[in-house]
Amino acid sequence: MYLSVIVAVSKNNLIGINNKLPWYIPEDLKWFSNFTTNYKKSHRNIIMGRKTFKSIGRALPNRKNIVISNTLKPNNSTKNICITKSLEEALNEAQVDLNKPIPKNIYDISTDYIEQFLVKQEQTFMIGGADNFNKMINKSHFIYFTRIHQDFTGDTYINNWENKNTHNKIYERKSKYNDLEYSFEIWVKKIS
Repeated sequence: MYLSVIVAVSKNNLIGINNKLPWYIPEDLKWFSNFTTNYKKSHRNIIMGRKTFKSIGRALPNRKNIVISNTLKPNNSTKNICITKSLEEALNEAQVDLNKPIPKNIYDISTDYIEQFLVKQEQTFMIGGADNFNKMINKSHFIYFTRIHQDFTGDTYINNWENKNTHNKIYERKSKYNDLEYSFEIWVKKIS
């Protein structure tokens, strides 16, 4: 299974404040749901840290929720949640293969159809927190960014990332909500 990172990030690399998003963008929430929710026979896992899970407050439906925590206890009555002790254990639970080859035809797909193509791929999504993003972003097969084109104040940041040595940007679409400008980007690991 592919590993993907999906994250909304401000111009100053902020991703959160008090375990919440610093902005409200309905189109970004739809983007997140579109990619991370099970698609027909294609299975989806999401991996997150304890703080991200607590901030959501529940298991997200139609996907397996894998939570990394040393303090949360497994609850057999909760559907679609698996508690793991480490990032490595979470990746194993999700059956992620970091060496899985990228589809060779990915660069031949029109930008009009790349979203539909990727929705059909079996992927595990890293959805938080900052430490998990920073550890896995360069190793991921796909990166789905929502880039917010302004600075925000908060308490949770990720490292500045635009690594053209490991990934190529294959998609960008600009949008606006009220006065807030942002863009959706998809990056794919370079084919070796």
